[in-house]
Amino acid sequence: MTATVPSSVRIEVLGPSGVGKSTILAAAERLRPPSGTWWGPEQVAAGMSVSGPIGEALDDPALRDFVDACLDIVHGLPVSPSSKIAMLTMLRRSARDQRAADLLDVAVPVVHDELLLHRAFSILPQSPDVERDAATFFELAPTPRAAVVVTGDVDTILARIATRGTQPNCYAGLDDAGLRTAVEAGLRACEIAAQRLRARGVEVLELDAGPDVDHSAQQLHTFITSYLEEPTMTESTDPDDVRARLLAASGSFRKKAGRHELRTRDVMYCAFSTPNFTVTADEAQRDAARRLERFGITADLARGKSALDLGSNAGAMLFELNNLGVASGLGVEFDQDKVDLATEIAALSDLDRLTFRQGDIDELDAAELGTFDIVMALAIEAHVQQPDRLYRLLGQVAASTLYFEGNGNCDVEAATAQLKAAGFADVESIGFCDDDRDPRNNNRPMLVARKKVSRGLFGRRK
Repeated sequence: MTATVPSSVRIEVLGPSGVGKSTILAAAERLRPPSGTWWGPEQVAAGMSVSGPIGEALDDPALRDFVDACLDIVHGLPVSPSSKIAMLTMLRRSARDQRAADLLDVAVPVVHDELLLHRAFSILPQSPDVERDAATFFELAPTPRAAVVVTGDVDTILARIATRGTQPNCYAGLDDAGLRTAVEAGLRACEIAAQRLRARGVEVLELDAGPDVDHSAQQLHTFITSYLEEPTMTESTDPDDVRARLLAASGSFRKKAGRHELRTRDVMYCAFSTPNFTVTADEAQRDAARRLERFGITADLARGKSALDLGSNAGAMLFELNNLGVASGLGVEFDQDKVDLATEIAALSDLDRLTFRQGDIDELDAAELGTFDIVMALAIEAHVQQPDRLYRLLGQVAASTLYFEGNGNCDVEAATAQLKAAGFADVESIGFCDDDRDPRNNNRPMLVARKKVSRGLFGRRK
């Protein structure tokens, strides 16, 4: 709304009633680390300040054309007067909530699924001309920074509505045939919404609400966190604060279903050293320098090379590779709080050759990442949703050598076959890790996979 100046990024989630958007959004909220990273509807409601009388936001002159268009659309709907009043009441409430959300002074994305864009699906499903009315609605509605349009197939939505036991208000009074027609109209409105919003400069994620809610939630969470501001580093960054947050972030990480809670408590995840920040082996569960040594990675091997660490946690492996002289390094980690910590630790020592970003390994695009001389994939194969896709990705991003550590239940023969199928000419099993302070965890197999076999002066494989 032009009468207010949004102080945070607003992301609106919208879709037909019954599609499952609220379920997906709730699941995405559970993926956030304990430190948060973005606000969902409950935080937005709790943080809203008094925004004036409920009708005041709708009287904003900037909304006049949009409101008039909504009145015209509702007037022409073949529904009861009480249904029309209910639609307009929801429109008024959403305008009030949207203005209050825009006034929030928070430096994180604000995500909501009941603001003005979603009101289209209170109004449009029973429109006699959904093409015209949807185009008008999404041409005039106030736009957020980004929008998530949740879609699905008709039969799945109808089944979800039937499971509820009660029909959503926007479908009130419809028989089975009428309900199917209304759902189809809502899905067509989704297509028009995506087209019109993109044309107006809004970044749009079209999210298919299929049967795998967890997968949809991960896509939504990744999209939202892409709008997080890069941490601003200053000379006042407090190493003690970084250490405390690093300890807090070390307690769990994302696994295939939910979160993995570490057995070892009161320690940081991995030891490493940088010029201005160090975690000693006594303070950590694992030891990055020892892991590199176990793989046989020396300064002569690493110097001047590019490195990629998939599942980089708080950056320990790349910090130790930096000590060996890599030219550049990229770490990709699912948890935003760990990405922030790695970025801050790098900034404390001006390690501008290292970059860390949030990403879902199941969704990474090899072409976007590029290729790297050294690729590390350590103890992640059991935690991805699509292992076959992971192995293909490793073959695409590794220009030379992959250092692979399986999880405790990893099938080494199967992993070797997958890596060879992905394009590695030679896969060498070198035993098991030995750096974990809990001996029960030193059962992770270690493999070195090479794109081509390199031999020394006397024919020995390097």
